[in-house]
Amino acid sequence: FNLAMIRGQTMRYGIDEEMVGLMLHGRVSDILHQKTSVKLEDIFLKDSAKRRVILIEGAPGSGKSTLAWHVCQKWGSGELFREFKAVVFVQLRDPAIQSARSVEDLLPAESRGQAVRVGQEFQACRGQGVLWVMDGWDELPSCLHTESIFHRLIVSPEKENLHLSTVVITSRPIASGDLHPVVSSRVEILGFTQTEVKGYFTEAVGGDTQTLQKLQDQLRERPVIEAS
Repeated sequence: FNLAMIRGQTMRYGIDEEMVGLMLHGRVSDILHQKTSVKLEDIFLKDSAKRRVILIEGAPGSGKSTLAWHVCQKWGSGELFREFKAVVFVQLRDPAIQSARSVEDLLPAESRGQAVRVGQEFQACRGQGVLWVMDGWDELPSCLHTESIFHRLIVSPEKENLHLSTVVITSRPIASGDLHPVVSSRVEILGFTQTEVKGYFTEAVGGDTQTLQKLQDQLRERPVIEAS
């Protein structure tokens, strides 16, 4: 993944046609400045805050959900973020998740009793070593941005006795403004690397090298397709 840590921003006052266009397309790059390249495995190392809440922003189709799944899968295989003892993936677009009222409602347990026990274990250590990966803040109804278990885990985790836990949230920039004052770091996802794109296409064409080469040639001839 191509990632950039957002270090600062320049404020623009008033709304013109260019700004509206940027907001509609969900682009961060033309609005925010002072960004530095960062590797996924280093996003926590670059964040020195006592409580880490990292917002990952990107345009539609830039790979936010793929990145969220990637974090969970790589942690599960022991390849990434081994400092965490538990990683919980929360798909915010899921209606069942949106109706959650407690931590236990967010845990993928086989039974309610098991969810309660795991929740109690998390609270016993105040969330230390627990990573919440919340995908799709922009797909969460606005009424849940302020009054919900998601809001409490991000803004006031002490209410759940989970103030030592870490949170990663993905969102389109147009919907993440309310999170800016409370996150410790902001990262922009710029899309997939060329290696990742090639791997995706290779899988899509079933390993057919001739078809893959033809597709790559067409993309080079029509770079606007690749950029979009």
